[in-house]
Formats: sequence, structure tokens, C-alpha cells
Amino acid sequence: MSVKTELADFFISNIMSLKNSIAAVADTIVPRPKLGDKIKKLLRPRRRFSIAAALLLFLILGGIWAAAKYGKQSEPEEPLTDPRAKEIKTMTLDRENRTAIKAVGTVKADSKIDVVALAGGTIKNLTFAVGDRVFAGGILASLNDNTVLTNLINAENNFANLQSSLILSRSMTEQSLRQASLGVDTAREGVAAAEIAAEAANNNLLNYDALRGKGDEDTKHNAVIAFNGHLNTIWSALDQVNYLIKAEGSLQLPGVENILGVKDMSSLSAAKQDYLKLKKSYLSLNDLSPAEDTITSAMAALSDALALTKQLVDGTIAVLDNTITSAEFPDSALAAQKNSFSGLRANIVGAQTAAGATRQALENLSLINTQERDALVSALNTANNRLTSAKTAFSNSLVGEENARLLSENQVLSAQTALDGARSQLNLARVAAGDLSVKAPISGVITAKYVDIGAEMNPGQPIAQISQAEMMKIETSLPSEDIYRIAIGQEAIIGNELKAVVSSIDPAADPVTRKVKLEIVFDNKNGELIQETFVDIVIPVKTGAESIYVPLKTVTVTQTESYVFVIKDDRAVKTPVILGKTEAEFIEVLSGLNRGDTLAVDGAKNLIDGDEVKITD
Repeated sequence: MSVKTELADFFISNIMSLKNSIAAVADTIVPRPKLGDKIKKLLRPRRRFSIAAALLLFLILGGIWAAAKYGKQSEPEEPLTDPRAKEIKTMTLDRENRTAIKAVGTVKADSKIDVVALAGGTIKNLTFAVGDRVFAGGILASLNDNTVLTNLINAENNFANLQSSLILSRSMTEQSLRQASLGVDTAREGVAAAEIAAEAANNNLLNYDALRGKGDEDTKHNAVIAFNGHLNTIWSALDQVNYLIKAEGSLQLPGVENILGVKDMSSLSAAKQDYLKLKKSYLSLNDLSPAEDTITSAMAALSDALALTKQLVDGTIAVLDNTITSAEFPDSALAAQKNSFSGLRANIVGAQTAAGATRQALENLSLINTQERDALVSALNTANNRLTSAKTAFSNSLVGEENARLLSENQVLSAQTALDGARSQLNLARVAAGDLSVKAPISGVITAKYVDIGAEMNPGQPIAQISQAEMMKIETSLPSEDIYRIAIGQEAIIGNELKAVVSSIDPAADPVTRKVKLEIVFDNKNGELIQETFVDIVIPVKTGAESIYVPLKTVTVTQTESYVFVIKDDRAVKTPVILGKTEAEFIEVLSGLNRGDTLAVDGAKNLIDGDEVKITD
């Protein structure tokens, strides 16, 4: 039924309802009069009229509303989607727990290609015969083209002459330009150093004047603030060290538990003892809460604690030096930890220096006098005089450099332009000459010969075919839910007993079949397999419901947790997991997931717990 028909029926039904309503109201309020009474009452206002009018107004307004609603909707509205929903791709974890994956594959030669000539010419030499084994890069044929060789000789001679001309032009002005540039650099560095020195001298004087009147109270107050800052530095070092060596608690950097300090376990034991000693010192300092009247003694104790902190960090670095690497903790991870602790050590040394200076200032407050200000004023005057001299020297050096540049620019430009043209011609000639040698693009066996000596060749014309028959590859495709259970390098069984190895797994599924292409390599030196035949494939997989393999990109790992996002009711649910070993692009999940869970894959890194999601194909 059309919208117009529905609207007409709406008005007709409501008009009939209005008629019946008016009659009912009239009978209820005033009994039906006789004909004579009707004529008399026409001249008097009636309540029934006002009620009927109200009903009529209500019906009209309802009709307008219906027209507005139905008139705009010529077709059913499409459901609205939340524009805030994040688009992701998912995978469903395998509900089964099979002992092997079975498939059928096609046997193909690992490589079979035609060798073609890249240039035209006459074949003057062939170095192969059908059945010969050749190696990648080996020359199979030589072509002769006198024009190409003559062009190469002429281009080489022309390039050599113009190169000598450019060298001569540059040598005439190079020395003076180098000296002028060196003078500019030296003068610029002098200005920069003088500006830094003048600014530092001025800041020192301003700071001294501003702080001098505040007295000992401000110095001690700043020392209290510095104390707390250095205390936080110690705590941060304790936390970072403990996460690596696990002197206490249960958290530890993943992958290092069994390899940390194995070259010299005494280094790890010593580091743990230093950690506990520093932790005890830190807790004592944390209980002090020093005020301005006790900060001097507290700062002395803090200096000792910072010395212990440096000792602990040095010990931890020694532990890392005695640590070996593993699949879970590769060289890059070990190097990153060493760099991190080297940076931490620099921070601790800086904190020691700052704490020592603060301690010294607290102990020498009474020795501050006006001689310090006089020294600062003298230093500022000296710095300003040096800055003026440096700026004058820099201006003079710029003039000298510009003169030297103008002298050399015109001479070198002409020679360089000519040499660039000659270089382009030489490169073209070399490429053309190199194309006269036809090389094998891969190693293998010559399985076809298309030409003989003396034949005239055109660019792109094939001369031979190379095949790699000993190595065969078996191509097959598997559902995406099986792929995460397979890793590159895994054993595969061809037929009933031939052992092969998984060599490659495509990173994405075919958009039509939704299957992932898989290649398996087999050493066919004994000729067990025949090209372009079909074979049965069995890929053994690990049994047991205790672990699941998922793509690495689905897992987020932090210092404190590892988690994935499981999709439930169109929302992302952050799910902690315990990880196992890594195989190629997949990682083992020991606990936290169940078979049948829907796991966020593409787009998972952009999710947060509770996000609404839209699943795409």
C-alpha cells in the first residue's frame, strides 16, 4: 500500500469517527429536540458546538502531524548506526582441538623462468647446453653490437676529460673558500659561546640579587623540596631495578627469569642485597619528613642513600652484562634494558651532584658575603666585552666568505654542468653495454634452449629456460581458523611418509574464498614428487585445550599486564591473558581465552575497555 493511500484512509476513518463522536456528545449533553425546538435553539449558543469544534481541531492537528510524518517517508527508514562505533576485524577461536590439519595441495617447481635478452645484437657466444646447471648471475650468452661499444668508449673518454676540468676549477678556489668558511664557523661559534657566557653571567647576577634578601629560610625551604625530589628519584630507581631482578614481590620483566645474570649469579645476589639495603634506607628517609630546622642532617643522610642508589644501579648493570639472550628476551630487549639503566645511572649521578651542592649550601649559609656579588659583576662585564668582539669578528668573516664564494661559483658551475651531462651519457652507454651480457637470474638447470650462435636477437627475446627441479613447493589454502595453529618451519607430511616444511604463510586471506595461502617446501632430489600433481597434506598440531595460538597483533603487552579484546554484544571487553612461546606471527595464550571467543584483530590496538565496535568483513 502506498503512502498516499494510507494517508487517505487515515482522513476518511477519522472523519467518520468525528461524526460519531459529535453525535454521541450531543446526545449526552442535550437530549435530541423536536423540529420546532431545533429552530428555536439555532439562535442560541450551544455547548455541543464548542466540544465538537475542539474535537475537530484535534483531528486536523493529528492529520497535519500524520502528513508530515508519512509524507517524508516514501520508503522505510534504515536503522541508524552509532558514528562513534570503531570499525574492527575479528576472528573466532577454533572450537575444536584436532591433532592434525589435513589438506590437498598442488606440486609445483620452486621456480621456472625464461631468460631473455635485454638488448639487440648478434649472439657471439653461448656458455650453456640443455641439462647444464647454472648459477644466479652467471653469464649465459654474449651479444655483439659495435655501435654500442663505440658509444661506451667515447662516453668514457669525454667523462674523464670533463672530470679533470672540474677538479682543476675547484682546486683553484677551494682552499680560499675552505679557509673563509672555517673562519665563519669559528666566528659563529665564538659569538654563540660569548652569548651563552654573557647570558649566564647576567642570570647569575640577577639570581643572586633576587635570592640574597630572602636569607636562609628560602634556602632551607628549597632544600626540603629538593630532598623530596631526590627521594622520589630513589624510589623510581628501586621500582625499575625490582621489576628486572625481582628482589621482592612477584612482578618481573617477562622473559628474563631464567637467564638473568646466569654468567655470574653472584652479581644478581649482590644486586638483590643492595636493593634490600637501599629499600631500608629509603623507608627511614621517607619517615623523616624533614622541616627547615632538620633539613641539613636529612640532606646528609639523603646523600648517603643516593650513593647506595648508584651502587645498586651499577650492580644491576653488571647483572645485565652477565645476562644471556633467548627467544623471549632477544638481543634488542637486552640492549634496551642496558640503555635504560645507563640513563638511570646518569640521573642518579646528577641527583648526587645536586644533593651535594644543596648540602654544601646549607652548611655554608653563614659564609655568603658581598665578595660573591663583586665577582659576578666583574664576570658579566668581561662576558659583554667578549661578546662585542665576537660579533665584530663574525661580521668580517661573512664578508670574506661571500667574496670567496663568488670567486669560485662561476668557474665551478660551468664545469659541473658539462660533467653532469657527460655522466648521464656514460651511464646510458654502460647500461647498454651491460645488456649485451645475458645473465642467469636464478640458479637451476637449463631445460630449454631457444637460439644458436650467430642469431640476431631483439630486446625481450628468450634464449633459454631455467628450472629448479630439486626443490618442490606444494601450494594449498586453509581456513583462517586453522592458520593461527601453524608456524613457518613446522613439519608437514606429504602423502604417507614424505616430510616437508612449511615455508610461507600469506599475511592476509583471499577476499573471495576467505582462505589463507600456504606454501610447503620439499627436497625432491630423489624425484618422489611430480610437478602439477595433487598430493595429500597432513600438518600435525599441538593438542590440549590449555593453550591457544593467536596473532601477535591482537595482544597488547605492558610492564604490568598482557591483554586482548574479546567482542561481546558489539562491545570490546579487555581480557587479561597469560602468554607462552612465540611462533612466527603467532603467540601462545596459556589462559584467559576460550575456544569460541570472538577476538578483535585489525583495529585492536585502538580499542579501550567498553568501546562500541562495528565488525567489518
